Amino acid sequence: MSVFERFWVFLDPLFSFHNERSLEVFVAIARWNIIAISFLLWRRKKRGLVLPNPDDPDVLYSEKSASVTSYKNIFTRFGGASNCMILMVTRTHLAIASYFPFSAFFGFSDLEHLIPSKNINAVSQKWWRLTIEFRVPTGTRTIDVWSWKRGQLLKALADSGEIGCAINAQS
Repeated sequence: MSVFERFWVFLDPLFSFHNERSLEVFVAIARWNIIAISFLLWRRKKRGLVLPNPDDPDVLYSEKSASVTSYKNIFTRFGGASNCMILMVTRTHLAIASYFPFSAFFGFSDLEHLIPSKNINAVSQKWWRLTIEFRVPTGTRTIDVWSWKRGQLLKALADSGEIGCAINAQS
């Protein structure tokens, strides 16, 4: 009995493929998923968003469970990430990223950014939401950030040496 046959004997009760056509469809779907996930991971690596180390002395603020929504287009306004985004403020950048399983898919939703502080146009607070407007090579973008430690995030943004705007805090 070959390795594949032994493996198939193990999987047979789980999937119950009773004909060869069902197996072909399953294998085709599995191959497509592997190719799609590989492409997304390759694209993520090519984009190269590198976060600073949280223990670095230049990191003024770090949070591992923020929520973010983008205003890039109608699809990104409805999407977003709840309590799974990483926020870091250094002396020169605002970094927004996600953990691995989500990082492969967030390239489409405009949620991950490494924003130089000098490119931040406006930061405003309304209730629990911080709205951050910043410049990108193609124009400006706006994102909403819900942070568990808003006061510390605002202070870190204000302490960031090169920030290009005033911070407007409202309740």
